[in-house]
Amino acid sequence: MSSASRLFRTHPAAALFLAALFFRVVFFLIVQPWDPEVERQVVFQVDAFEYHKIAMDIVCRHQFTLSFEAFPDGVRTPVYPFYVATVYALFGAKPFLPILFQLFLDSLACVLLFLICRKFLSQRASLFAAALYAVDPYCIYYANTLLSESLLILALLAGVYALSPLFERSEKYPGVRPVLLAGLLFGISALIKPITFYLVILVPVILFFLWRKRENALRYPLIFIMAFLLTLSPWFVRNYILYGTPEFSTSSSFNLMSLTVIPFVAEQEKSPVKDVFTRLFAEADTLAVKEGKNIGAMSPFEKASYWQRISLRYISKYPAMFVKDYVFGIVHLFIGLESREFAKGLHFKATPEDPQLEQYVNPLQRNTTWSTAKNPGELAVGLTVAGYLLLCYILIIFGMKASYTDRQKVLALFCIAITVYFILITGAAGRARFRLPFMPFLFVFAGMGAEVVWGFVMRSVKKGSE
Repeated sequence: MSSASRLFRTHPAAALFLAALFFRVVFFLIVQPWDPEVERQVVFQVDAFEYHKIAMDIVCRHQFTLSFEAFPDGVRTPVYPFYVATVYALFGAKPFLPILFQLFLDSLACVLLFLICRKFLSQRASLFAAALYAVDPYCIYYANTLLSESLLILALLAGVYALSPLFERSEKYPGVRPVLLAGLLFGISALIKPITFYLVILVPVILFFLWRKRENALRYPLIFIMAFLLTLSPWFVRNYILYGTPEFSTSSSFNLMSLTVIPFVAEQEKSPVKDVFTRLFAEADTLAVKEGKNIGAMSPFEKASYWQRISLRYISKYPAMFVKDYVFGIVHLFIGLESREFAKGLHFKATPEDPQLEQYVNPLQRNTTWSTAKNPGELAVGLTVAGYLLLCYILIIFGMKASYTDRQKVLALFCIAITVYFILITGAAGRARFRLPFMPFLFVFAGMGAEVVWGFVMRSVKKGSE
């Protein structure tokens, strides 16, 4: 027995951590994010550069803005910028350093997934589920970016691990500590990315469903809501002091306009996406001026209300196109490859970004255009990650068809609910990056499916040898 096999048998959590860390560090060394040219071309994507600017502002001026003249930012929530700022303050303003620490945090998320699965599944299924996370190309790639996905996954999995005693529904009440901790961790996830905000509704609904036949069935849901909102309360207070409104973030309105409405309007009107982007935001400003607002003095939340109104106007104007875009966005959420980003990170020659490609709402049209436009290096990367995705989806299907114990059914219900939540919230904005938060929950099923396939293979080998 090799030392690696022995480690997986005796200390599986440590082995998974080291395996996940190995793949992430190898990619880190290939990308070389400390190189100034790589930093400019690869690390500083749009969102990443904004996180960097806010972190620098926190360190230099103790403000939360994108520039010295700007309003304090209303789109970004605080946890990730403060994480980056903390690393900058301690070790210097070098963007590769937060990324380096992220590799360890994402490897820890792999261990958490294993620990969650081990409470409900067999050791083998748990190892398969966590191993898929350890080698997932997208988890590896985004752990090596200055983006918040890795921290978000860690917070979500930590929240689920804290909540897991309630999934067992034993005769003995598990107490309030797991729910308080889970509410805190899910609240932190919302402060990392606002997309998780409405889990404050979904998780209590699930808890009530699980404990509905017990006395005080509302006890756990209410405690969770209280802990979740208390975690967010400093940010609500901050926004009320700065803007006069206790709102959370402008990201939902901005994303509705930029990621949902603008693409289908561009397709409907056969106009370049950039032109439609400029025009629709200008329409929001024009509407505000007509209603007597001073654009220069408006807070981000006031502007966001007009973005939302313009978005709803175009959704009502082109409802069929919106529905089509929403459905195709969900499809693309599952089949998007992001081969260009991988190619850039691996220092392959990446094809220039096609400004027309974003107008192809139909994912089949997008993928046909992709396959004819890419160079051999990008095609090889794309086909490799496509093969990985296909394997995962096949294992997920096998896992969903497997038989479940009562305890496993509870975990399966929770994983499906969380997955559906992220799919519906993302909708038309479907991109490979946006499936990361729910993939660990699908890996639970993939682990069970891998165990089914493993058992079938072993039985076939045994029969063949007899």
